[in-house]
Amino acid sequence: LRGHGYRLEDPDGTELERAGYLTRAAGKGNIVQRRTFSQGFLTVKPFKTYAQEVGAHPSTRVLCAEVVPLAAEGQQKLGVKTAVFVHRLRSLDGEAVIEEKRYLRHDFCAAILKEDLANESIHDLLIRKLILPLTKVWHRLNDETMKPEQAELFSCSVGLPAFLLERVTYTHEQPFTW
Repeated sequence: LRGHGYRLEDPDGTELERAGYLTRAAGKGNIVQRRTFSQGFLTVKPFKTYAQEVGAHPSTRVLCAEVVPLAAEGQQKLGVKTAVFVHRLRSLDGEAVIEEKRYLRHDFCAAILKEDLANESIHDLLIRKLILPLTKVWHRLNDETMKPEQAELFSCSVGLPAFLLERVTYTHEQPFTW
């Protein structure tokens, strides 16, 4: 999973500052720290759960869902040459907040292409329909800036600070989604 977003659950940055992701500079505002974490204490909530907590209406637009050949990085992460690629834009009250790019092992997850990916949780589909127990997750959170294609999706300026969450999910020690 790779996602870009600029709306935070912590709108004033207090929790992010405490965790070391942001610093505050007088006259400059919040500054994203150049730190990379590869394991630890990162918690990700289901999108619909977060939407309910903040009283927002969630929606998802599927931008692409197809079988693709994997580039070298994807082959290294998943150990296969082809994957199901799902690209979605997630919104709250009509405002784009997450760009999701997910590569799923074709040999484990091809059936997901038959599902309603605009209305179903991929996580739930993997567990309940494909019967793939999620046994381990690797996360990394990086700071980035919005590229032109992301800025267009989010209706914001190129170069705006953003977070990139990278995740590899395993079933029985085998990676099956990135």
